[in-house]
Amino acid sequence: MASVARVAAAALVVLGLASLAAAQMESCNGELPPVLAANYSGLACQPVWNNFVLRYHQDKNNVLRVVLSTMYSTGWVGMGFSRDGLMIGSSAMVGWIGKKGLPHIRQFALRGKSSSKVVVDRGFLVSNDNDHDHTVVVQQAKIYLAFQLKFSYRLTHQHIIMAFGNSIPVKNKLTMHQGKTSFTFDFTTGLPSTGPSPTACAALTARSMCSRGAS
Repeated sequence: MASVARVAAAALVVLGLASLAAAQMESCNGELPPVLAANYSGLACQPVWNNFVLRYHQDKNNVLRVVLSTMYSTGWVGMGFSRDGLMIGSSAMVGWIGKKGLPHIRQFALRGKSSSKVVVDRGFLVSNDNDHDHTVVVQQAKIYLAFQLKFSYRLTHQHIIMAFGNSIPVKNKLTMHQGKTSFTFDFTTGLPSTGPSPTACAALTARSMCSRGAS
C-alpha cells in the first residue's frame, strides 16, 4: 500500500508540474487589449520567465515591435537590452501606472546598481519615429508594455534583462527590484538560448528560484 501511495503522489506531482507548464504556455493564447490591436497585431509570442510573456516582430527595416506582459498590481516592469549580458551598461524600457492612475513608459540607462546611476531618458535604444509608439495598458490584472525600437542591424541572439519592482517610481526614480533575470533570446527562432527555460520557470513556485542575477 505504501508503494502505491508513493506512486500516486509522484503522479500527482508530475501532473501538477505539467499543468503549471501548460498554463505558462497557454498565456500566449490571450488576446491583446483592443487599444494595442492596430499597431501590435500579428506578433510572435513566447513565455520567457515566470509569468512574463514576450510578443515581438522584427521587420525588414530592423524595426522591432515588442509587447511585454505580466501579472500586475502595482510597481514597475522593465525589459533591458544589453551588449554583453550585464546589467551595467544596458538600456531598458520600463513601464508603470502612477499613483494618479496614469500610464508611464520611459527609457533608462543602467549605469550602475544604485538608484542614482539609473538615469531616465538616456540609453542607446532608438525609438521608431517617435515616443508616441510606446504605451502601457493594464487590463484584467495584467500590464502590457508596448514599444517600437529601430536598430541598425537585424537582431539575432540578443542579451535580455527583465526585472520588476513593487513600488511605484516617484519622479522617475526606480526603486530596488524584487526580481530579475537575464538570458539570451534568439529573435530568429523565438526561444531563449541561455538562461531559465519557460517550462522550468513554470514548475518553480518561488520567483527567486527562477531568477539569475544580472551583474
